[in-house]
Amino acid sequence: MVQPSAPPEDLEAVVATDRGTFRFEFAPDTAPKHVQQFIGLARKGYYDGSAFFRVVANGIIQGGDPLLKDSRRRAISGVRAASICWPAKPAV
Repeated sequence: MVQPSAPPEDLEAVVATDRGTFRFEFAPDTAPKHVQQFIGLARKGYYDGSAFFRVVANGIIQGGDPLLKDSRRRAISGVRAASICWPAKPAV
């Protein structure tokens, strides 16, 4: 078991889903604040029970919207997170 004080480069995240388990390593030299934020939230259980609302095979996963922990609200599929990350595009 990794001690909580271990440096980020010695840690990995393990994500278990109903479609399988995957893991990823952190790159604190490239994105130190993102790594720090993710590890801090994960240790607090923020991502526990979350759903992924965007999945691209062999590419991207997107999740972490706390509203999606409630299966009755999953129909909104990350609308809140998407609206925070990407502003609405003006109508053409």
